[in-house]
Amino acid sequence: MESNIRIKVLIIDDHELLRSGIKVILRRANVIDVVGEASTGKAGLALAQELEPDVIVLDVKLPDTNGIDIAREIYQRWPKMRVLVISADLLKYVIDQAASAGAHGVMLKESVYSELVEAVLAINSNKRYFCSRVKEIIAIDWAGKMQSDKPANASILNTRELEIVKLLSEGKSIREIAVLVNRSPKTVDANRRLVMKKLNIESIPGLVKFAISEGLTSVE
Repeated sequence: MESNIRIKVLIIDDHELLRSGIKVILRRANVIDVVGEASTGKAGLALAQELEPDVIVLDVKLPDTNGIDIAREIYQRWPKMRVLVISADLLKYVIDQAASAGAHGVMLKESVYSELVEAVLAINSNKRYFCSRVKEIIAIDWAGKMQSDKPANASILNTRELEIVKLLSEGKSIREIAVLVNRSPKTVDANRRLVMKKLNIESIPGLVKFAISEGLTSVE
């Protein structure tokens, strides 16, 4: 019975010491199994196909490729797998690129030891997770936009559009949303594009910020 609820985690990071630390932390949680580890993007993709993990802990910087590109490929090939991107640098473009690539969470390496288990549990439950430092950057960026741009208002969206914003901000894929709202993926994607045009928002991270500010969702 216990095996049915365990979370399978794959680690993709080229630093052996960090991989070892991550394994120690995750194994303290009695619902998590570290099923594999890889030091390159290519090896990580091969293990993802072989092991079918629930959550992938993925470093941004890999010796053979960019971790963001790996996150994007994982999302395209296996949309049910959840990716937690970790980065040594607190850079806004990394946060935006990771979320746009389909990652469900972003955290700094310095936060791994205190927030990793919480992050894995959250994104395995289809929630988005940003560590406390990353949330600070999101808040600062959103505050700046509120001051420089005319803020959008949820009142301009209809009920279906609000539902799509909420589901997208919670990390649901277009295909998952299509099932939930009983529409085709093509229709849902068209609705997404219309919503983003109405709100003058250019990225999924921007949509997440809007949803949080309007109380449509919250960041765990």
